[in-house]
Amino acid sequence: MKRYLIVIPFLFAVLTLSAQDRTKTIQFSLVGSPHLSWIKSDLKSNERGPLYFGYYAGVEFDYFFQDNYGFSTGINLENKGGSLIYSDQQILHFDAGPDTMKPGTRITYQLRYISVPLGLKFTSREIGYTTVFADVGLDLMFNTRATATATDNNYDREPISEEISVLNVGYHVEGGIQYSFGNNLSLVAGIEYRSTFLDLTNDLGADKTDNAYINQIGIKLGLAF
Repeated sequence: MKRYLIVIPFLFAVLTLSAQDRTKTIQFSLVGSPHLSWIKSDLKSNERGPLYFGYYAGVEFDYFFQDNYGFSTGINLENKGGSLIYSDQQILHFDAGPDTMKPGTRITYQLRYISVPLGLKFTSREIGYTTVFADVGLDLMFNTRATATATDNNYDREPISEEISVLNVGYHVEGGIQYSFGNNLSLVAGIEYRSTFLDLTNDLGADKTDNAYINQIGIKLGLAF
C-alpha cells in the first residue's frame, strides 16, 4: 500500500488551490518522457538488475467537466525495459527456439508498448502564467515488440514474443506545471511514476514461477494547445 501514498501530496497541493475560470473544455497536447525503468520480481531470490533508460512519445487529450477537474486520455508509443538476475536455471523461449540459461544469468528485457492512459486530472488556478496539475489513473498497455539480452550464451536483443504478455494494466501518478505563452500555447513539465499490476512474463518453462512488474520514473515534457 505504500506505493499509493505518493498520490496524496499531489492531490493535496492541487485541491487546496482555488479554481480558475477555464475557457477551453478540451486541451490537446504533444508529450514525451525520458525515463528510467526497472523490473522487480516477487521472488526474493531473483535480483533486480541495472536501471534501463527508455522513453515514450505521444498525444494526450484533456476534457474538463469543471473548472479544475477533467478526464485525461491519449495514446503513447513506449520503449522501456529492465533486467533480472535469476537464481535458478531458466528456459528462455526465443522466437528461434528455446534455450536453457544457467543459474545466475542476467536477462535484460527490451520492450515496446502502445499504451492508452485513462486518468483524472486536477489543476490549480492560474498564478501568473503558471498552473499546477496532478494526474492519477490507469494505463492499458499492448506489447508490440519484445527482445532479450542474456549474459549466458551471448544473446543480444533476440526476439522473445512468447515470453512477454501481450496485455498489461498499470497505473500512473503525475505532477507538474503548465506555463502559458498565450495564443492557446503552453509548455508542460512534470515528474511521473508508472507501474504495472499484472505479471510481465508468461513464465514458460520456469523452474519457479514468479510475478515480475515493470516500474518507471521520468520527466514529462510537452506542448499543450
